[in-house]
Amino acid sequence: MPSYAELHCHSAFSLLDGASTPEVLVRQAVELGIRALALTDHDDLGGAVRFSRAARGVGLEAIVGAELTVRSAEPGGRPSHITLLARTAEGYANLSELVTRGRRREADSLGVRDRVGGEGPLASGSRHRPAATRRFRVRSRPTRGGLSPPPRVLIPPAGPPASDPSDGAWAPNRGRPRVSWDDLAELGGGLLALSGCPQGELARRVRAGDEKGARELLEFLRSIYDGYVAVEVWDHALPEERELAERLLELADRRGVAAVATNDVHYATPAARIVHDVLTCLRHQVTLDEAGTRLRPNGEWYLKPPSVVWRRWRHRRDVVENTLALAAECPFRLADLSPSMPGFQVPPGMTRQEFLERLVWKGALERYGGASGQRRNGDPIRVADPSPARTGRRQEVPTPDEPRRTEDVLRNGDAVGGLRAEPLLREGGHGRGFERTFGAPWPVRHRGPEQRDMKRERLPCPTPSRSNGRRGLTQRVRRQIRHELAVIARLDLAGYFLTVWDIVRFARRRGILLQGRGSAANSCVCYCLGITAVDPIKFELLFERFLSEERGGAPDIDLDIEHEQREEVLQYVYRKYGREHAAMVCEAITYRGRSAVRDAARVLGFSTDVADRLATEAERREAAEAADALEDGGLVACGLDPASSRVRALVHVVRGLDQLPRHRSIHVGGFVLTEGPLSRVVPIEPAAMRDRTVIQWDKDDLEFTGLIKIDLLGLGMLTCLAKAIRYIRETRGATIDLAQLPASDPQVYKMIQEADTVGVFQIESRAQMNSLPRLKPERFYDLVVQVALIRPGPIQGDMVHPYVRRRRGEEPVTYLHPDLEPILHRTLGVPLFQEQGMKVAVAMAGFTPGQADALRRAMGFKRSKEAMALIEPALRQGMTKRGISHDVQEQIVKQLTAFANYGFPESHSASFALLVYASAYLKRYYAPEFFCALLNSLPMGFYAPGTLVHDARRHAVDVRPVDLAHSSWDCTLELGDRAQSVAGREEAREAARGGRELTTAGEVALRRWREPEASGSRASDRLAATSAPALRIGLRFVRGLGSKAEEKLKAAWEAGGPFRSVEDVVRRSGLGLPALKTLAEAGAFRTLWGPGRRSALWEVLARLAQKPLAQVESAREPKLREMRKVELVAADYTTTGLCTHGHPMEHLRAALRARGVLSAEELRSVRSGRRVQVAGVVICRQRPGTAKGVCFITLEDETGFSNFVVYADLFQRYRKTIVRSPVLLIGGIAQNEQDVVNVQARRIEAIEPQAGADVIESHDFH
Repeated sequence: MPSYAELHCHSAFSLLDGASTPEVLVRQAVELGIRALALTDHDDLGGAVRFSRAARGVGLEAIVGAELTVRSAEPGGRPSHITLLARTAEGYANLSELVTRGRRREADSLGVRDRVGGEGPLASGSRHRPAATRRFRVRSRPTRGGLSPPPRVLIPPAGPPASDPSDGAWAPNRGRPRVSWDDLAELGGGLLALSGCPQGELARRVRAGDEKGARELLEFLRSIYDGYVAVEVWDHALPEERELAERLLELADRRGVAAVATNDVHYATPAARIVHDVLTCLRHQVTLDEAGTRLRPNGEWYLKPPSVVWRRWRHRRDVVENTLALAAECPFRLADLSPSMPGFQVPPGMTRQEFLERLVWKGALERYGGASGQRRNGDPIRVADPSPARTGRRQEVPTPDEPRRTEDVLRNGDAVGGLRAEPLLREGGHGRGFERTFGAPWPVRHRGPEQRDMKRERLPCPTPSRSNGRRGLTQRVRRQIRHELAVIARLDLAGYFLTVWDIVRFARRRGILLQGRGSAANSCVCYCLGITAVDPIKFELLFERFLSEERGGAPDIDLDIEHEQREEVLQYVYRKYGREHAAMVCEAITYRGRSAVRDAARVLGFSTDVADRLATEAERREAAEAADALEDGGLVACGLDPASSRVRALVHVVRGLDQLPRHRSIHVGGFVLTEGPLSRVVPIEPAAMRDRTVIQWDKDDLEFTGLIKIDLLGLGMLTCLAKAIRYIRETRGATIDLAQLPASDPQVYKMIQEADTVGVFQIESRAQMNSLPRLKPERFYDLVVQVALIRPGPIQGDMVHPYVRRRRGEEPVTYLHPDLEPILHRTLGVPLFQEQGMKVAVAMAGFTPGQADALRRAMGFKRSKEAMALIEPALRQGMTKRGISHDVQEQIVKQLTAFANYGFPESHSASFALLVYASAYLKRYYAPEFFCALLNSLPMGFYAPGTLVHDARRHAVDVRPVDLAHSSWDCTLELGDRAQSVAGREEAREAARGGRELTTAGEVALRRWREPEASGSRASDRLAATSAPALRIGLRFVRGLGSKAEEKLKAAWEAGGPFRSVEDVVRRSGLGLPALKTLAEAGAFRTLWGPGRRSALWEVLARLAQKPLAQVESAREPKLREMRKVELVAADYTTTGLCTHGHPMEHLRAALRARGVLSAEELRSVRSGRRVQVAGVVICRQRPGTAKGVCFITLEDETGFSNFVVYADLFQRYRKTIVRSPVLLIGGIAQNEQDVVNVQARRIEAIEPQAGADVIESHDFH
């Protein structure tokens, strides 16, 4: 039986319509012997890459297309469909542009605002005319006319739309992607058009009996597609459809147009029909019982075998033969794309490569030349000169893409990253720059808002020349830079590096903290350009981990940016390159167990309660795994009959939803840039977020098509550090230079060794805090290991315990082979990093760096075990040639195979370790400022605000409650007992910059505090001499106060200054009764009214009623009982989620002590093996997949944290209590080993929560 080509097929990227992934469709087509398959998703090319990649090398011709929705030419008319296939590269570009236009109009119709196109120096408004191309040869019935295309005609308006219940309810031309007929006429070149499904305009006109309109439409299509048009017919065993198909065939025969049979495929096999029905119900938001005619009438929309297709069309064999003829006219393949990066503008007479090399050698002198590293001994911080000469308002920076700017860089010099490079940390007492030892994460001295004057700064070194510009650099540095630059030149990537350098420079010139990480940290070029922080030569990192000629493809650079300033950087990229050339990457959110079960249960008519129970059984599983779990007892546990047909259908649908995309979101940071219009490479659509555009491909699709991604990621800790530095300057008059923190401060490492790391980047989790006393980090590289070690991979690979034992001297450090010692000596013979795996392959098997990178990629591949199995023979062969014994080979292969599950990049870990140390340093020496910055940077990190406040109090920070007389929206810092607010207020900073008097919410208190100053005294001198400031909680933590309340409060402060009375708050704040009631319950009127919260609420109610004063006084006559302390604590937690003067467990302590229950502090001194009872508020429940069902619980009381291990059988016994109870009493056996105390749980009991403990947030995954 001859084959055929299916030219109309929908995948799951026709969201909530197609029921099979592209890979499943390809696999099924190959099994059926189908020669060619066209993917034609609805207004979407999101599955095109996965489809093309799956079809590569399996004998299937993969044609890229789309079924577009065309808006009616008549107002209020019904939209129609048309199927377009890409014949050529131009055709694909036009198709992508059409999808982009349709998506843009969809966003416009829904009111999504965005500025798309027309911005930036590379923006283009050119139109693309269809090119004349040859006609294809097809079989058709004899006709009176030939196939030469007729002259272009205007599309006539259609007649009344026919009823089409299966298509759902349409709002005319609103809320769905739409292209116009003018768009089709403009962008027809290189495309082949099929007339579409029964919702196509041609089919509708024929069905309505509008023969003249159908004929004119067909002629119009032939004209715009240069004759590459076919009439589409189908046979889904529906009498009305067969009648329509016969009439379409007659029209095609009369007009001499080819007819082609398609099946409008929506799922790969008949068994997937019910999955498609469920998706249809979800799209229409109905249950299966309510769907009615919204569902397709039968299960014929699957990928049919050739034998079935030929049998169905045996009376018109030409329509099947034409499928192959049309497929042959579509030779374009997606892998043929070759987009290029934008052309970075460089000075006249220079190439991009030459300009890059000049910048790199300048940066090398800054990083390695010696001048910048020579630092005098002194204190770890410097006190800034507070004189006005060092201050200035933040200014706008012109887009630095003009040749004049780049010429200025070369002529006058420009420091690494835009500002003068500095070492990060100094070795304490030796004056040796930390940059000399490990590298600097921020090659700039951080400048506060008042210092961001944006003046161009000069390099301290002259412009280097080839003869003398590299003096002071070691031969090793010069050799590595030359090697990297040569690779970059051969791969033609200079423009990419210049683009990233430009983004980094912009951020730093705006005073935005930024740090490159990931594999880019393996590059000396990135280090010299100021993109990354880690010295790859010092760390002996492999450049090939980042960029390899053998691998090809694009490098991957991740930039971490202050998350509150990230949008400024994103919009800079949009402005500079134009929205036609820049967009963010999407992320396809696929069904997992919980979402699949919920959606399937809802559509199949199960109750919400049953759906919730089923979802619990499916939690933290893939959808297919969830289906297995339901069959293996989950259904019975939920009270369902596994033999019921509806229950069996539920399991089938859940399994069928596995890996199907459910919706799209924006990738956390991926940005793509192209030299030509990006919309002609991949469709772009406006995101729901204002001023964001996103492509339809995700990050895993980019390499296949040659697109290069830059990750611009928001990192909360950078925001926290930036704010803390600013607060320190404002409260103490001291400038913290992150480039000069002492690298080996013993007090910082002591704090880390004691696991006093709440709020410290990357080492604040329960598992990290448990390991820190065991490992006792005492130098920077210990932190690098610490970041990488406590992760699921190393735990699963059983590498944690061997490293800990060797670190503590409990077992000797050994190596499988002497050649491994130089590679593994820093990790005590235990391989932890991907780079080590690569070096092992080079040293032991003779792999080239490119082959080693292929090994690394196999480690990180989703199916890494299978990928490693393909590389293993070459690995063994290489080791055999080098005389490695069989036993050693076995152990090396075993270790490298284990890497496939847990290998972590050393460069990534080193970049994070820099932030670990910086955040720990600030917490140790500037706790008030650090915690203020941390609270103002939420949401981020591991802990809820209440836990952070309690930790701040344990560090002797004076934490003050919310107060409408003193609090700003954010947390602030205050000096003295009279609430002088000196940091954390944007209004105060702006006032100081402008030289005007402060008008913040704390203005009254500030004026009371001010005393006549001695002649010549300066405020900064006084501030620098004060003790540590107090931390005032901001109104942002009052629950129920949202963004509108924030705007109203800030407007009131700006217009009339601070609030002076309850009446003033009621009158000016614009807040309603619920907000004012919450403020009263939170004690926010304590200064304006007094400590009585109930009486303050009474006063608020009276003022809202606007009663005369006499009545107000009488209304306050009833004596209201003051709240007890336990009630105050409860009110604080209920209204703000934190408490500044107590902890819920304090009020249970007496009763608990009577039962022999220990506090967290008492538990720390208990010997191993003793039976103990400990109680506390649950702040963490963790049940990682690597722990074989073990649950880890952290409780908090007024004295600290306590940790518990709950084994799988005990967890199942007490599951409801563990998951639902906010306060637990746990009895068990104490394990006090290696300075770490855990309790192995034996019994778990829920305690009735008091003092607001029931509203304390916990960090859970289970």
